Amino acid sequence: RERGDDAKRKARLRKRLDSQAKDRAKAGAPEGALPMEETEALAAEGAGTGVEEAYNIQGGWDYTPPPVPDPLTSQDRDLICDFMNTNHQEEAKLFVREWSSLSKEIASANGWQRGSMVVEEAVFRDMSIEGITLACTVRRRGFFGKVTHEDMEAFVPLQDVFAPDAPEGDSDAVVRALGLRRSGSLTADEAKRVLLAMARGCGSYEATAQMMRMPIGESSYDMPDDLWVNNVPNSQSTRFFFYDGIVDAVEEALRDPDPTLTPRMQVKVVPPELNPSMDAFRVGTLLELVREIATRLACSGRRVRICVQPPMGEGIFVGMPLSLNGVRRILELMDWQSEPGEAYEGMVPNYVRFGAVGAEDVDSGKGLAPDDVFIVIAPQNIIGYSVIPLLEDMLAQAKGRPVILINPNLKDIQSSEDRMSVRGRSERLQFAASFKTIYDYRVLYPRPSVYFPIVGSVCKAGPRQPYVVFERVEEDSTEGMGGARTPGIVAAGVRERYLPRGSFDDEPGSDEALRLLSSRAG
Repeated sequence: RERGDDAKRKARLRKRLDSQAKDRAKAGAPEGALPMEETEALAAEGAGTGVEEAYNIQGGWDYTPPPVPDPLTSQDRDLICDFMNTNHQEEAKLFVREWSSLSKEIASANGWQRGSMVVEEAVFRDMSIEGITLACTVRRRGFFGKVTHEDMEAFVPLQDVFAPDAPEGDSDAVVRALGLRRSGSLTADEAKRVLLAMARGCGSYEATAQMMRMPIGESSYDMPDDLWVNNVPNSQSTRFFFYDGIVDAVEEALRDPDPTLTPRMQVKVVPPELNPSMDAFRVGTLLELVREIATRLACSGRRVRICVQPPMGEGIFVGMPLSLNGVRRILELMDWQSEPGEAYEGMVPNYVRFGAVGAEDVDSGKGLAPDDVFIVIAPQNIIGYSVIPLLEDMLAQAKGRPVILINPNLKDIQSSEDRMSVRGRSERLQFAASFKTIYDYRVLYPRPSVYFPIVGSVCKAGPRQPYVVFERVEEDSTEGMGGARTPGIVAAGVRERYLPRGSFDDEPGSDEALRLLSSRAG
């Protein structure tokens, strides 16, 4: 597959690989495959540790984690306060009523007579890892109707919001609940994420669209213009938007301090070109995505096993999904740039290996070090046979090491042999739900079973990110440009844009997301 237009990206990865090779050389580490004695010693270290034990992948063997962003500065805190006081006064009052030191008093007063204690104004003063400080004006109405106003200070502890069941004084409860990068402080992106989550907790889903534009941090929650995902094959810029976003989400998940996240992860990305249920599905794009993930992980020193489910069934009924037919062979024939003299010399099989779903291929390969991460391509059930037993065996053998499913479809498929029927359904559903989504993208259509036009999309850009609902709009490509055409892929003089309209903590259904778009239009 042609990759000539990818020079800048390839150079960046080559530089990272060369840097890590130099570090290994300085440390006296052997290049390429490890000796058998060292391989057996490493395998013995992980033996008998139990299936649910978390595998410490943070750092791997050769990986230096990226620098942690700086904590909130006084300028960042001032920007937060100015932005919230200008655009989100109603949300500030909701924060005071829901979680502040005044919330119990407000609830008690209004329990006897509604309107006895009302927060008329709430102004942000400061924000830190401990909580949010606000200056409030409270209106009190006495028993005989006398109204008074009182200026008060309210404090919203983040522990009460995100870890209410944690023991009092547990300083790391918020760090664990939010997956923060450092203990004792917030970064700018984390502060924005906290405010977005609090707004959603108050039911202000639409207000989060404007809150995402807060001018702090690096996360903008935007999507690029001119994706045109209905144009198949997608442009290179569109494909690499998905590739880069998914790779970043995988690396973020592997760095996450929550030990329950990494053993079972899934990526769901189903634009038309990556949706196996549509005629526009291109397996080459799916394999390009897998190659990008594996290459990035290999460049960070992790050893990756890419797995495809084998033929399943019995006797003459052995078969596999059409979308996976021949995928294992194509993977091995792809250009991995791992031949002598190429950019990633020796990457296959020392850092990237191939195998089948199941326990047999875990850590297989004579003279190779144990696998660090497992990528499973589009596992799915077929008529008469379930892939779940193979996945369960693989997870047991992996002993807590990260397993990433790409576009899984683990729904039951009824058959005449009574496979995947009522018996065991709750266990199968529980198994499928045990995989945590670290990246999700899907398009929105006006109605079910209608695949044109695309009216929006839903995207979750990372393991700790919300599900953001975007509205797709088309604009004149020369509007506001003095008659000049704007750069990018423009169809018939039209520019495509995706505008954020709100966000959710859990994956919204199509009806819920469409209601958000329709309420905005109304």
